[in-house]
Amino acid sequence: MNCWVKRLYVRYGGDTLQLGLSFSTKLKEINLSINAMGDTSRDLLMVP
Repeated sequence: MNCWVKRLYVRYGGDTLQLGLSFSTKLKEINLSINAMGDTSRDLLMVP
């Protein structure tokens, strides 16, 4: 849900995460998406 709040659509498929990026996604947007996923995983794992 944290990724959704950050305007990132992530779905689970088996043992993978699948991103719902548009076809015209720019490199900056991809970087923001990856960073948002990293922030969320750190929050979930409570890593300092």
